[in-house]
Amino acid sequence: GVVLEMDTWDNGVGFGDVAGDHGQIWDSDNQTATGFLTSSIALANLENSAWHTVVINWNATTLTLSFTVDGVTAGSYTGDLVSNYFGGASKVFFGYTASTGGSKNDQRIRF
Repeated sequence: GVVLEMDTWDNGVGFGDVAGDHGQIWDSDNQTATGFLTSSIALANLENSAWHTVVINWNATTLTLSFTVDGVTAGSYTGDLVSNYFGGASKVFFGYTASTGGSKNDQRIRF
């Protein structure tokens, strides 16, 4: 699978992070440098008690998956996701998760 990450914690360069809030796309079973499908892109402060608009776009013609956060590109990857990450399946599940480690934060999703 693939992960569209919106991260508010700096886990260090070993995890591909930048110091501030950031977005990135990576391989869900390989969170090492070889699994990063994009570099981290700095985003504005995400933990400010405001709703943030996230738009996910799949362009089947160009095989490009991208997402924006508040209008800022947070990641864009071009490649054969079906063959390379979805085991040939053209229909896949999606889900959401959040974590804070030892810290705390309020994380919500609305459609």
